Amino acid sequence: MLKDTLTLVEGRRHTVYDDATGLPIVAGTLVKGNPSIGIGRDLVSNPLSDDEIDYLYKNDEARILSALGAISWFPGLPPGVKDAVANMAFNLGFHGMLDFHETIACLAAGDGPGAAAKVLDSDAARELPGRYAQIAAAFTAWQ
Repeated sequence: MLKDTLTLVEGRRHTVYDDATGLPIVAGTLVKGNPSIGIGRDLVSNPLSDDEIDYLYKNDEARILSALGAISWFPGLPPGVKDAVANMAFNLGFHGMLDFHETIACLAAGDGPGAAAKVLDSDAARELPGRYAQIAAAFTAWQ
């Protein structure tokens, strides 16, 4: 089968790599060839389709919401606040979001305005002010 042949010659890569060097692409990498993934998928000449983006998103959303759902204070939050917390987890990664100890303490206590103030006083909010203003607005609306 073609897939078996291509897997043998291209490999099966779960992370983005430089097809010229075979090395993983990480922050700061100088790419000599094309960013590729999977079984030789050249992302420059063959970028993701909308269907592929939606498929990846659905998997990411399920993973994030499952992880958040296991936290004692999360299931009781209003839907808009849940979305804001999930937005943070998408941006920071699940474990990065957990580093917002003071924000989480406010959320667990039902203090939306306090959570908003804490999240706005963060490097993430200074780097992405529009995104974190929306997150803070969702927290503030919960009183």
